[in-house]
Amino acid sequence: MEEKYIETLHINGYDINLGIDDYGQCYFIEWEEDGQKKDLGLGTYNFRYLEEIYYLFDPVYKILAIKDLKGEEMTPEEKKEWQQYKDSFDEEYKLLEED
Repeated sequence: MEEKYIETLHINGYDINLGIDDYGQCYFIEWEEDGQKKDLGLGTYNFRYLEEIYYLFDPVYKILAIKDLKGEEMTPEEKKEWQQYKDSFDEEYKLLEED
């Protein structure tokens, strides 16, 4: 199967290569951890992949995502940071749609 490299994300000390399969149905990531190359498919037709990647590699995002999911109250600083994540993801998705 042919795969298409899209970009490398730099999150929390990891270089995460993002790609998509040749059918355009499944995004996947590759990274190195403990000297080993790892990879993970992000699900068929999952076009909101950034949330999953940041949940796996960014502990601050993970805490905020859990609070949001559980409906827990966030501090004003956390609300601002959560919105910054969401805005940056939306911007990234918009840029990819233009390609």
